[in-house]
Amino acid sequence: RLHHARPGYIHPTTEKPTRKALERFSMFIEPVFRVLFPRHMIDADDLGRALLAAARGATDAPVLDNVALQRLAAGLP
Repeated sequence: RLHHARPGYIHPTTEKPTRKALERFSMFIEPVFRVLFPRHMIDADDLGRALLAAARGATDAPVLDNVALQRLAAGLP
C-alpha cells in the first residue's frame, strides 16, 4: 500500500553541534509555535513511529497529513 506523508514542521530530536542563525532563531520561536500551532508540528521520532505504523498497516488512508501522523505516532487509529 502506498502512503503519502505530508508532515508540518519537523522538530529535530537531537541537537546538532553547530547551529546556523536561522536554526538559533527557530530554537527560540519553536516553543511559541508549539503552543499556538500544535497541529502543524511533529517531532522527528514521532514521525518515524507514524511512518512505521503506516507501513505495518495501521491505516488505509492514502494521504497522511500532520494530524493523522500525530495520531498514528500516539497509537490511535
